Amino acid sequence: GSVVGEERVGGFVKKIESQDNLKIVASLDGKDTVDGGFSAAQDMLSANPDLEVIYAANDDSAIGAQRAMETAGKSVADGFVLIGFDGSSSALDLIEQGKMSATVAQDPYGQGKKAVETVLALLKGNDLGFDDPSAKTIFFPVQMVDSSTLADF
Repeated sequence: GSVVGEERVGGFVKKIESQDNLKIVASLDGKDTVDGGFSAAQDMLSANPDLEVIYAANDDSAIGAQRAMETAGKSVADGFVLIGFDGSSSALDLIEQGKMSATVAQDPYGQGKKAVETVLALLKGNDLGFDDPSAKTIFFPVQMVDSSTLADF
């Protein structure tokens, strides 16, 4: 429902569509909430009992999806893949417990610092260093956190 969420989903869809062995069977809005993620995942799992992966555009939706997985008898331990986005402490806890596969973690401090640097450059009339000049976009790196990288993160 948000611009950020739409861009996350758009990037995910673009990458999945370039793969021959993967197919998107549903795309439902978890409304950026745990309850919304639960409801969306319940609907997906009900309509697609052989579903093997859920990607949620934020961790709250992924946390709700994890609850729906449990209700449907699915688990990461049995090979189901559940990925969220944000790097929230709740998602990190679920990864540690083996109930979530991964989260794409952001660096809010680094993002804020970059935003201030960009504003200062703008005020000084300097080049902003857009990564995508046509869209006037500056990309900021993220990090995939799973059970193998959790301790270091």
